[in-house]
Amino acid sequence: MKIKITLTTLSAIVALAMMPIFAFSQNDSTANAPENFSTWSVTQNMGLTLNSADNDIAPVASPSGLSLYFTSNRSGGQGLNDIYVSQRLTLSSAWGAPQNLGATVNTRSVEVAASFSLDGREMFLQSMRPGGMGGNDLYISTRTDPNNDFGWTATANLGAVINTAFAESSAFYFEDLTNGVNTLIFASDRNGADPQLFQSTRNANGTFNAPTPITELNGAMTAQLRPAIRRDGLEILFGSVRLG
Repeated sequence: MKIKITLTTLSAIVALAMMPIFAFSQNDSTANAPENFSTWSVTQNMGLTLNSADNDIAPVASPSGLSLYFTSNRSGGQGLNDIYVSQRLTLSSAWGAPQNLGATVNTRSVEVAASFSLDGREMFLQSMRPGGMGGNDLYISTRTDPNNDFGWTATANLGAVINTAFAESSAFYFEDLTNGVNTLIFASDRNGADPQLFQSTRNANGTFNAPTPITELNGAMTAQLRPAIRRDGLEILFGSVRLG
């Protein structure tokens, strides 16, 4: 039943926290944080082309900005929750009608897109499909053409280093161009509490190291989900149900 908690939190996040990243950014821990957080415009509904009468959640844009991936339980999909993509010709063009990514990525279970590598050739996602480590697992799918939204290969489980018998979700892949360190940040309830944020650095051969909790961002008895990091590594946004 953990996935119900996760999806509910994703579709209606109670609080959005913005904090500077220090050691967790893979930059020098003494780096200066910005004096003020980013300012944001008033939110706008993305309209009926993208939204449906069902749950449309967890949007993530491709590195090109020309494709928008999200999860929906709308009718006509492969399973309970599928990943869809909407495309546009230019950064100023309107979004097109969403298309299901199909059976190569989606299953009869629950899939949620999480993030992309900077070159657009790797997609990290979460799924409750059979054959995983248990609960909700993190997966990866690759493609040779970063502009082909339907060229993804069959997804591969990230394995027991990352996944556990508990629920792993909300993976964000951060590539630090200043030092070449690549880090997977994700949420997990492996410690027997609400989902907390963890980080795992990636090796040159593509494998990941044992994750460690991001203690400076985690809150006691609160859930942390959907991290996203600014490109310079100095600001993180994530969902949280903490007080205030």
